[in-house]
Amino acid sequence: MLLFFLSSGLFLGWSLGANDAANVYGTAVGTRMIKFRTAAIVCSVFVTLGAVVVVYCVIGGLWAVVITDMIQFIVLSISLALVVPLALMHPRVGGLSGLLERSPPGFFKLMNPSHPEIGWPYFVAFAFQNAFDQFFCFISSMIAAYSYFHN
Repeated sequence: MLLFFLSSGLFLGWSLGANDAANVYGTAVGTRMIKFRTAAIVCSVFVTLGAVVVVYCVIGGLWAVVITDMIQFIVLSISLALVVPLALMHPRVGGLSGLLERSPPGFFKLMNPSHPEIGWPYFVAFAFQNAFDQFFCFISSMIAAYSYFHN
């Protein structure tokens, strides 16, 4: 049974990662920006790492998911801190003031009237996401309620 779950996690990680890699590298290989061999090696490395993470999360349970989420948060935060200043320094953007001048009116408003579909339901769902997560992760609703109100 364990072998079934391990192979299922490995296959799921491999197939999802291969699809994402094809979306990322397909254009670069098609336009000959990088060689197919280089793209295949890089994709294989990252797809294998993704499969290992999926198997680790399946075996490790909720604590493994928390650890991998924290590692992902750290990597993405560092990437964001490096990429956003580079993007804002591009001549076509013109810095933060240029970005604000060139954006449509009301683009950065919290409740944008030009997009009414993104409104209070999203904020309510985000606010109660923690409660839903705890409800489905604990063994009983009493323990989930206690954890929600005492943490």
